Amino acid sequence: MENQHGDLMSMSDIASLAQVRRPVVNMWIKRHAAGSTPFPEPAVVRGEQRYFFSHDVVSWLEETGKGNNPHVRTDAGINIQIDPQDIEPLTALLALRTLVGEPLGTYAVDDLVDLADEEDPDDEFLFKEIHESRNLQHLAKKADMCADAAYTAAHALEAIYSARNTDDLKERSQTALSEDALSFLADVALALRGQGAIVEATRGGSDLLLSTLARLPETESLTVGLQQSDTAARSALARMAMRRVVAVAVGKDNVILDSVHTDGQATYLAQLPSPEAPDAPASALLSQIDELALSLDRQDRALIVGPASILSEPLEDKELDSIRSTILRSRRVHVIASLPSGVRAARPRQRMALWILGPELPSTGESPARMLVSDLSLRTLTQLLNADFGAQLAFGLRNMTSKRPVAVIHSRWMPLPTVVAASTGLIPAPRMEREIYTDYATSARAVAELEALAEVVQETNEARPEFPFEFSALETRLDFKRGHEPTIGELLESGALKHLPGTRFAPGDVDDSVRSGIGIWEAHLLPSAKTDAAISHFALANGYGNSQLTEPGDIVFSTTGEVRAVVDRAGSRVVRFPAKALRITADNSSGLIPDLIVEALNRQQLKQWPRTHIRICPEDKKDLLVRALEFLKNEQKIAQKRIETINALENSLTNMVIDQKIDMIDRRTQRKEGSNATP
Repeated sequence: MENQHGDLMSMSDIASLAQVRRPVVNMWIKRHAAGSTPFPEPAVVRGEQRYFFSHDVVSWLEETGKGNNPHVRTDAGINIQIDPQDIEPLTALLALRTLVGEPLGTYAVDDLVDLADEEDPDDEFLFKEIHESRNLQHLAKKADMCADAAYTAAHALEAIYSARNTDDLKERSQTALSEDALSFLADVALALRGQGAIVEATRGGSDLLLSTLARLPETESLTVGLQQSDTAARSALARMAMRRVVAVAVGKDNVILDSVHTDGQATYLAQLPSPEAPDAPASALLSQIDELALSLDRQDRALIVGPASILSEPLEDKELDSIRSTILRSRRVHVIASLPSGVRAARPRQRMALWILGPELPSTGESPARMLVSDLSLRTLTQLLNADFGAQLAFGLRNMTSKRPVAVIHSRWMPLPTVVAASTGLIPAPRMEREIYTDYATSARAVAELEALAEVVQETNEARPEFPFEFSALETRLDFKRGHEPTIGELLESGALKHLPGTRFAPGDVDDSVRSGIGIWEAHLLPSAKTDAAISHFALANGYGNSQLTEPGDIVFSTTGEVRAVVDRAGSRVVRFPAKALRITADNSSGLIPDLIVEALNRQQLKQWPRTHIRICPEDKKDLLVRALEFLKNEQKIAQKRIETINALENSLTNMVIDQKIDMIDRRTQRKEGSNATP
């Protein structure tokens, strides 16, 4: 309700604005009922609740100097009562303001609707709310007032969302996760995703995606896939969730919004039960998990948090147990973890669990698929955050196919058939002690494995060749100025560089397992500089006549997610969209060096890659610098191989000693004792 005095404020709103406790406002009303500066009279009384005009309250606080907030007039915009019917259009206008980057109060109604149509042409999250608003221009001015009070439109939107108790928000509060739980799960999601996108998969949205954005390091880039449900069927909860994500993401330079994520690996976030169905039965929750598992692409992952009663505890209902067992036998569940108490804010004692889904687990007749089972119920969320459990978990999953998987704290690797067949729940009780049995043959094999690793470490410790280049100082030159560093766009215009777009291959033409044919550069594999997929010469010639093979020295890069560029030193490969390539076409005197172009792309992380500046090497030093860089790259490879072997030796040695499979001595100690012995 508004009039010429402005919006209404409850006593709680006044306390929040003045930065005092609510009893203090009660005291002001009683003590200042009369006198030269009486407290304003209530404008509206509803039952026992009194409401005051915001303008009157602000004037009284400024005149009397009461409270602890010197900026009451500026902050009043975010501490007002909002008609429940205005929450949807008001938050839509705040989201629109983040997208256009300017105040909306001066726009006419038709112009506001046109703006909404431009920013949300498919009506996914704000157009309907703005188009159907009953008092749009007034709400636009109110949105500006709220944004100014909260410093940004995104903060204003979040404050309104958090403070208002509409029916929809009450439904969401039933399923809300605690702050510690959100931080823990966000860290796990960021560790799992590698360089891939993160996609919202909770029906009606959740705070988990927003927490992930909040904990994303500034040095990392992230592509965010928004909800995949049909736009026409999207609920008010889902549209509100999408507005919140858009408002936050637009303000982050390292976040890319992708309304329908289709390219590259993705990690899906799902919270059960969802805000749209907080009372959904167990059968519906398991069906949602099954649908999500079936929708995942081969390399996708999913993080699912839900009641332990369906994710990890025994199921007495045979039909439910059958559904869960079917999901597990699909070999896509990599992790089952019981979580500490306090995950759900409204029900902190409810037992919750975590599932992580991923690529189909490898399995052979002799070696069944293994999954990670974690009992975290006796820990606290703070302990898990401090232990960086998410990073340890992600590292263990990346190495799960090795002969001896990496140990993860509070967890154990178990055969999938053993987990599925368990009658007392999927997570066995903690083992207080264990029996260890090792025969001599097993111990001898363990010793041979360790000695082989140690031998490789020793071999790579041989003296490396000396650095074959010498340096000398130059005479001081007062007239030296660094030359112009052209952008990639300028080099493309001049013809010094050539852009080779990636090819869109049909999935059926690409073989991920073949080791013959023409190798394919793919965006998600650029960080490892590998080409695991290939296409036959016949398929390439017959279906993709415009494709060009790379040449040695071409720069292959991608701006999807994190910018990543590598030098193709071998050539004779093809580049798959969204990756692309650059080729140096200028003569040798141009001073362009592939490694310097790669370094510039990876360093600047510009999505508008043509604006990347490139350093030019002096003509007379180019050949020397190229040879020096090649020498150093080779040394880096040798050093990396040595580090990987040392890490493998460390893991194997630790596991074998703890499992009492080997005994060991320190030769250094023996030599020292021998030298001190009496003759």
